[in-house]
Amino acid sequence: MIGYIYLTTNDVNQICYVGKRQKPSFEKSYKGSGTHLKQAFSEYGRDKFHTSVLEWCDTKEELCKAEKKWITFYKEKGIELYNIGEGGEGG
Repeated sequence: MIGYIYLTTNDVNQICYVGKRQKPSFEKSYKGSGTHLKQAFSEYGRDKFHTSVLEWCDTKEELCKAEKKWITFYKEKGIELYNIGEGGEGG
């Protein structure tokens, strides 16, 4: 495994963040680094967020595709996200 797709959820307002992490094991303390997400950490406190793994990937290409897939999935469900971009290579 090269890494995983994760979902970080704000326990106060239920706004989520989908991210990718190139690590072979889940890091429970890592919650993401998106611009809006970091602002939310400052506003609510990191302890008000929880993170779970959505999918494990074997290659960097799979990781990028999976991040796009999950961001699209949550947007189509009408779930508010901290994500600015569509996922993949960019940040």
